[in-house]
Amino acid sequence: DFFFGDKLPLALTMAELAESLNIAVSTASRAVKDKVLQYPGGVIPMRSLFSLSPVKTGGKDSELITALHVKEALTDLIENENKQKTYSDQQLSKKLKEKDIFISRRTVAKYRDDLGIKGSFERREKGDN
Repeated sequence: DFFFGDKLPLALTMAELAESLNIAVSTASRAVKDKVLQYPGGVIPMRSLFSLSPVKTGGKDSELITALHVKEALTDLIENENKQKTYSDQQLSKKLKEKDIFISRRTVAKYRDDLGIKGSFERREKGDN
């Protein structure tokens, strides 16, 4: 569904892949290192299809999601924030918790940096005073 549609990939760790292929985790990691995958939706690093540790969502229908899911939710929050009063990483972490995505402020900062999104101060638009 991911390669031919709009769905994000299911959470899969290198350990799960290695176990299913009966190989060492380090072998699986080396196999995808610095490799890209071209598909109808574009080109992505193969590494992005895996999660070191999938994020567990809260609620009664708890599930595992990948970093791609979290980064998409983070991007949506930032794109829709008030540009004069931008969210701090701590506030973004709280907003994600409201969506049942539980990650720390430090992880928010890491993902935001990965996405090339500036910090709250740099994103803020100056209003006329």
